[in-house]
Amino acid sequence: TIDTGANFSAWGARILSPSTSIIDSFRIQVSDDGSEFDTVYTAQGNRNNDLWVIERFSGRYVRFVFITSLANAFYVRTLRVFATENLALGQETYAPYRWDHSGIEAVDGLNETIWLSKPMATS
Repeated sequence: TIDTGANFSAWGARILSPSTSIIDSFRIQVSDDGSEFDTVYTAQGNRNNDLWVIERFSGRYVRFVFITSLANAFYVRTLRVFATENLALGQETYAPYRWDHSGIEAVDGLNETIWLSKPMATS
């Protein structure tokens, strides 16, 4: 359990484990008081060792409950919770280079959307 010191609003999390011990099922839980937790995300049958969870949640305390692994133990290389400000909110949409997708694929019309490029997709 991680005490962040104050309530936060997050938009996602990342779990990176070795490819030999992928965490098959787990839950992300949050709490305002550190004693009663609500499950905000559940994974079952996961086969990705670098899993990005895009899910909104809030609270002061956050914990990851690991249930099963493809190995006999749980190994985690990176565990992150993303609670950064949405800097794109309310900004004009502009693409200076050609992109072979329709505008609908680039903009969904929801002001609450946080856009994230595919990890490691750009240099």
